[in-house]
Amino acid sequence: MWTIGKLAKKASVTPRTIRYYEELALIQPKLRGDNRFRYYDESHFLRLNTIKLLQSLGYGLKDISAALAPFVDSDGRCSPTGQEMSQKISLSLLNVRNDLLSKKTEIDTALKGIDEMSPQLKVCLGCTDSQTLSECIGCTKGPEAVIQMARELTSAQTNTH
Repeated sequence: MWTIGKLAKKASVTPRTIRYYEELALIQPKLRGDNRFRYYDESHFLRLNTIKLLQSLGYGLKDISAALAPFVDSDGRCSPTGQEMSQKISLSLLNVRNDLLSKKTEIDTALKGIDEMSPQLKVCLGCTDSQTLSECIGCTKGPEAVIQMARELTSAQTNTH
């Protein structure tokens, strides 16, 4: 169990923010001690992170409140507003997740290319045989990938002139 100060620090928010979220019914303490301190647990930390994520996606606290604590009508059913916001936010999160996975794939591919090329380029760093890129084309010592890159770049330069 954490006090409001410890939870605020862990979640990188202020205690005032947590109190405000309590006023909006976005979060409620697990219990209040005899000393009137508020106590929270891991579920509150996760809830705060969810709220911060949704805010970073452009959702206002009113929309977040509708999605996280949907209004219940007298028959015990979730209100249309709550359901609509829950679906909208769920779709947004799915889109963000897919975008991040796409970027992760791009980053992984770029890192793999860098990892493969770096050792090859080290061979060329101390080269005294070739002073220009066009001289690298006939190199017998350098890695084939570097020689091929020199051919492609020289060919591209020649084609543009």
